[in-house]
Amino acid sequence: MSAGAKQIDPFAEAQSLAAPAAAAAAAPGPATPAAGESWKAEAGGMALIEALALASRTAEELTGRAVDAVVNSELNAHGGWTIDIDVLEAKAKMGTNDLLCCYRIGFGADGSLVGYSRLRRYHREDG
Repeated sequence: MSAGAKQIDPFAEAQSLAAPAAAAAAAPGPATPAAGESWKAEAGGMALIEALALASRTAEELTGRAVDAVVNSELNAHGGWTIDIDVLEAKAKMGTNDLLCCYRIGFGADGSLVGYSRLRRYHREDG
């Protein structure tokens, strides 16, 4: 190593990167909602768990088909939730290569339906 060159310690860098996460883990305060509370989109908004249940019911009502999975959820511009749900479009005749459709369903903060669209149609094995 030449004079004046700085020696890099990869372990020190890794420790400095991990320090904020460790501090956050040790910080007081609940990481999850307290008993009787739930995550809210915004003040007065719908809880995520409520939105997931509503999205599942809505997808079944709109498509007439069974929900296979919830694949994504995020807050939207309406103060509510946008949720992507996979619906079983057609069961495979042989094997497990079912035909699925992914739908995006949006709700306002009050639970009103503000959007609905089919994102894609695919076979399970093509995932």
